[in-house]
Amino acid sequence: MIGCKEINDYIVGVESGKILANDDVKKQCELVKKAFANESIYVDKEQLSAYMKIGYLMYDTIYECEKFLTACILCTYTKDRKPRWHWFLGMIARGAGKD
Repeated sequence: MIGCKEINDYIVGVESGKILANDDVKKQCELVKKAFANESIYVDKEQLSAYMKIGYLMYDTIYECEKFLTACILCTYTKDRKPRWHWFLGMIARGAGKD
């Protein structure tokens, strides 16, 4: 179990089939699990909480995938406070919304 609710809940949802996901998303979850298991990385929970507060000010609902990505991409650091994930490529289809 990863020590971040937003990350852990999403991975458990994908693995259990509760959250529909394609093969790329499943591979992403495996990559994140492997990183947390094998590296000295952590989620800055105070920073994540601040991001979530901003999100809830603008939207009534924040999707599980948005929470997961916010925690992983913006709030996960190495032990020397450098971002763990150096790049991110997000692909979204038409009709997915602008949030």
